[in-house]
Amino acid sequence: MYWTIPASSSGGSIVLSDLPWDPSWNRADNTLPQALAIRLRSGTEGNAVQVDVSVLLNVLTTKDTLNTLKSLPEEIVGSYFAHLNQSVILEGLVRYGIEPLEIKVVTNKPSTPNPPKIVNKTVSLRVEAVEEDLTSYRLSLHNVGPLAITAFATWVLDQNSRKISGRSVDSGPSGPVIPREAVYRVQVEKGLVGGSASPERLIATPPQPVQVVIQTAVLANGIYEGDEGETALILGLRLGRKLQGIRVMAILKNMLEKTVSAEQVFTDTIAQVRALPVRADRLTVEEGMAQYPALPASASRIFQEGVQRGLAAGQGRMTSHLREYERAKVQNPGQSFASFWEDVRGQYERDLN
Repeated sequence: MYWTIPASSSGGSIVLSDLPWDPSWNRADNTLPQALAIRLRSGTEGNAVQVDVSVLLNVLTTKDTLNTLKSLPEEIVGSYFAHLNQSVILEGLVRYGIEPLEIKVVTNKPSTPNPPKIVNKTVSLRVEAVEEDLTSYRLSLHNVGPLAITAFATWVLDQNSRKISGRSVDSGPSGPVIPREAVYRVQVEKGLVGGSASPERLIATPPQPVQVVIQTAVLANGIYEGDEGETALILGLRLGRKLQGIRVMAILKNMLEKTVSAEQVFTDTIAQVRALPVRADRLTVEEGMAQYPALPASASRIFQEGVQRGLAAGQGRMTSHLREYERAKVQNPGQSFASFWEDVRGQYERDLN
């Protein structure tokens, strides 16, 4: 497989769980370190690539806190350096029952270019340019229409018109994604790219014909161009996030007004967040659809799916804040309960206004 390393010195990271396990390693023996996955963090050091390797350990605990559910214990394996076209062996993995992996630094350019066929279902968006690397396409989308665009979606399809990947962008409360006459650059993933390994070499998979489809564009007046199903999903997701944001604001208000201990408030809040609804009833869907009269009634099921995804995303966002607070308490025991949650409430107020 290929992993794109950002050009910045801070690099990026990836977690791999489909690993070559050592068959002689007793994975039921709790006296041995048992890895569930490895994390690779990349960066640049001069003209070399640095890869920091760590393992995520399967350590079970009896204390069920949001923090332990968030992440597993991580243990550093080592740091490795390689220049372009150089390979390194991650030998330190053998200490965790994983056979050594070989990684090689290659240029992020395909040996055989595979420009996609562009299918544009919109009127207001025009594809000005397409750039390609080993893992993705980057499109320059020009808004040539009379109105700003608040959301759009792109798909990548294989030669059999099956969806490989997709990308939707919604402005939310921050304003249009693409103002009139503006150009927006969006990256869409090619999906799995790689080849078959042999002892002598890596045999690259021949590139397959693909299509990049501009599925829909939602205009500032609520009218859309393109696929009604994808539009319904985007607008439903938007509504679900907003509805959950309103409920979370009520929870935050209650948190900051309670006079009991911070620990009790936090425990109560966890229970309230877990109880947030993630299903959309018929009335919510009907009222939401009424806000977008251009959507046909046949899109209501997909709209409902979008609302439910938005509700789940809103619940997940607040859960992430709860985890963040737990980590902040550990790192800074003097962390102010009120100031932390006032900051969080300010984020939600900005998003909802």
